Amino acid sequence: FTAGQQLGLQAPPGNLNPSVPNVMLETTAGKTALAQNIADHNQGIIDTVSRKALNLAPDTPLTPETMKAIQKAEYTKGYEPVANIGPVATDVNYRQALQDIKDKFTGAAGSFPKATPDAVKDLTNAFDVTSFVAADALPAIQSLRDAAKASFQSGNNALGKAQIATSKALEDQIERQLVNANNPNAAALLDQFRASRVRMAISNAIEDAIQVGTGSVNGKQLASDIQRGKYLTGELADVAKFANTFK
Repeated sequence: FTAGQQLGLQAPPGNLNPSVPNVMLETTAGKTALAQNIADHNQGIIDTVSRKALNLAPDTPLTPETMKAIQKAEYTKGYEPVANIGPVATDVNYRQALQDIKDKFTGAAGSFPKATPDAVKDLTNAFDVTSFVAADALPAIQSLRDAAKASFQSGNNALGKAQIATSKALEDQIERQLVNANNPNAAALLDQFRASRVRMAISNAIEDAIQVGTGSVNGKQLASDIQRGKYLTGELADVAKFANTFK
């Protein structure tokens, strides 16, 4: 909340402190007009922060096309080179990540294992492998992200969160492979992969939140995304948390 205020984000006085004077202030100012003025003010900050999160120029259009161009560029720079590292053995951290995904949908200490949705079971079982080829994992990661978007749109939030978490498990395993690789080029590959991974994740979240036709980013959607497990960091995460508190 405080971080959002430091960015300049505002909320109606009655929301910040529902005291009689603050509620009266809203009534005197006209509650609807005041809320609209605050929303307009906040929108400028949200759009500025969104561009800053992607290192975009202040006049860069916030459109799905802009986000897709970023994703394509980062895939080429950070993901395609990783396709050549070959087989990747999965480790205990990877298997634990898949187990954690299952555990989120079961009772405490696994008391209700049959409560795990079939779709989530099928998902984690499909990726529970001892090794995978990096070139095969990359399209799988993208496919999981696309599937998560469709799951959220259809209201299947549990599956959507599981799909995002599974894609993250694959990416984390690739990172660990690069960290441990005895390859003079591995460090550079790792640095670029990490940078591209972050920028792709942020551009995906912003793309979901773009209000098509307005060139602006919907703060409420960012709030929803952070609850769904999508990656947001820094000031953009502060915006999402503020929007989640003050709808």
